[in-house]
This record gives sequence, C-alpha cells and structure tokens, in this order.
Amino acid sequence: RLSIGVQSLDDIALRFLGRDHTSDYARRAVATGLAHFPNTSIDLIYARPGQSATDWERELGAALALGAPHLSLYELTIEEKTAFGKAVSRGEWSPMEDDAQADLYELTQAICAAEALPAYEVSNHARASAFQSQHNLTYWRGGDWIGVGPGAHGRFTVQGERIATYAYKRPADYIQALQRGGPAWAEQRTLTDLDTAREVLALGLRPIGGIARDRIEALSGPLDAARLTDFQAEGWLHQDSEHLALTPAGWLLADRIAAELSP
Repeated sequence: RLSIGVQSLDDIALRFLGRDHTSDYARRAVATGLAHFPNTSIDLIYARPGQSATDWERELGAALALGAPHLSLYELTIEEKTAFGKAVSRGEWSPMEDDAQADLYELTQAICAAEALPAYEVSNHARASAFQSQHNLTYWRGGDWIGVGPGAHGRFTVQGERIATYAYKRPADYIQALQRGGPAWAEQRTLTDLDTAREVLALGLRPIGGIARDRIEALSGPLDAARLTDFQAEGWLHQDSEHLALTPAGWLLADRIAAELSP
C-alpha cells in the first residue's frame, strides 16, 4: 500500500501549505504510484482560509479523477507553537469558521459517497474494504504497534499492561539514542486502565463500526447512560447492548462527543 501526501491540487494552496511540489508533479506521482501499487492512497487538506465550496468541489473532483481507491481528506487544523499557529496569533490570517468547515465536510461526504468512495472513518474513504488502511485501523481499534522514527508514539501490551512510548522528536537525538544501543524513546510509561479507556473511546468512535462498549466499561465502569441517550436522540450516535457508533452527523462532533463521554 502506497500513501502519497498530495495535500492539494492547487499550486497557490501548495505554497501556502509550505509544500515544495506542484499540482502537476502530484498528478504524475499518483499516476506512477497506481501503475505499481493498485492500493494507492492520496492525502488532501481542505477547509483552507478563503476556500469556497465551489473551489473544493472542483479540487476534490480532480482528485477523484486520478483514480486512487483510497482518499484521506483532512480539514486544516491549527496547532499552537507551529508556524501556522504563530501566524494566526499574529493576525496574519484566520482559520475558516466552524460552520463553513462543517459545510465543506458534509459536501465531502456527499461527493465521495456518490463516487463510490464512502467514508469508513471520519476523514478516510475507500472504494472497498480491501483498500482500507490496516495501519490506521490498528490505532482506531486500540491495537498494539511499535512507534518507529523520530517523534513516533507506540502502544503495546506486555503481561497485561499497556505501555506507551514516545520517541525523541529531533532526528539527531533519535539517532544518538540508537547508536548508544538503547531504545530511541524519550519517555515510556505504563497506562492506567482509565488512560486506556479514554484513548480507546476517543479513537474507537472514529471508524464506521464504532466500538465494543464492554471493552470501555471493563476498564472504566459504566458509561453515562443519560448522555448516550441524549446523543442518540440528537441523531449523533447508534447504541445497543454491545456497540457504540457515531452516525454521519455525529462524525461532525466526534471530538466533542468523545470528550463528553470520556470517563
């Protein structure tokens, strides 16, 4: 499986995002990738400042025309202490308003569904289950993985305990740690059951299948039944005795719902 960080098919947007490639280069890269990897995914970033629904519909249509069987479509998020975060704090530009982002998100779902690439997770679309990202599904299902590379996070289970690792962020520090013969982890800690429950809930609500509620409740006790009922009444959540899953409307509020249900 090959994943290509296209990010945009608009040259002005690519420069804004700090990318060195052009839209033409990205198109050629995807065509080359598909010639060798039938399971090729492309990433795009939307909800950029000033981006209209018409602009995004045109760009998404061009991306779909490239023929990749998987799309990862992420709204632009601004993190503190990054170049974008500092630019926003200086007033150089402003992020898109939440309602406008929500409109673009709903447009994205409609376009992709019509093109037979339905969402199987909040931001990921696949033509069939065979093209879904097994790598990311491991995260969303609370599986085990070893984080390799500078800044990587890992989670794995040893003798019934869930271990979290955080690699050194700077490549030089990471390499130096490896050369010393030790793990390249700046930090390692054992997660409590409550830590694990919160992570599993936040990530497990993202894919379309949702999460087994007994897994959460075995770690943290019963979830808030009143909130679950409220979210279901709003049309944001499906629940039964075994599973919790967000609806497409609930995906718009995934972070909020996970935070309010968090034990």
